[in-house]
Amino acid sequence: MAPGQWNGKNFGGGHTGNGKKNKTGHYNNTVHHRLQSHNVFTPGTVVIEKKTGKEGIVLQKVEKCPRSLIRVEINNEIKYIRTNLLHTKYRVNTLLKEQLVKVDLPNKKNAKTPFKKNTKLKEFRNSKKEFREQLNRYDPVTGEGGGVSIDYSDDTRGQYYIRRKSSSDMINAFNEKNLEVMNYRYTTINDRKKMTVTDNNVSRRRILDIFMYDSTGSTPNFVPDCNSKEDYYYIINKYMNESSKENKEE
Repeated sequence: MAPGQWNGKNFGGGHTGNGKKNKTGHYNNTVHHRLQSHNVFTPGTVVIEKKTGKEGIVLQKVEKCPRSLIRVEINNEIKYIRTNLLHTKYRVNTLLKEQLVKVDLPNKKNAKTPFKKNTKLKEFRNSKKEFREQLNRYDPVTGEGGGVSIDYSDDTRGQYYIRRKSSSDMINAFNEKNLEVMNYRYTTINDRKKMTVTDNNVSRRRILDIFMYDSTGSTPNFVPDCNSKEDYYYIINKYMNESSKENKEE
């Protein structure tokens, strides 16, 4: 059975070394050897046989044969060799010059923009902290929190209420919406008609812990229908603009 690409459907051969990997591309010198045209192998051209590395000279063809067959004399032996098994003597040097040409990139220096300290970042952080504090529930230890909280003074089970009314209409709207949602959650979850014998009442504190956080359970979700960080920051910027207008009016 013939080796290499002349081996029918047994691609790559598998019996002898002749003819194997003639089209693998990159050789040990990291140069990509492209096949040369048959027009290059004119009589008198010095060529190298790829399989043996021997040097030979191209001769004029005597009889009619395919153009891919080149008549070559190697070590006083004349034979026909296919063009894909030959390359000219200085082919490697030519490829090196073609493929390893040093490219001089234009030396463009970008003009450095002067550093400007972002003075609005601190203002944004303070506004975000103030925004969260007005929506967060009341903490008796720190005394902070003006959002939906639980009052146990009149009922041992507690009642939801808004701890502090804000000067911002946006904050008041969010707190009223959260209060409505918490009351609805408590009523729906603890509905006796839908509960089984083994079910227990869920406390108001537990419902507030669950539904005032997002799905991860780690980030407070004080703003109703806020689905992303971009939406949250947009609302805070809107709150900042509203606060700045109130300060100008005063």
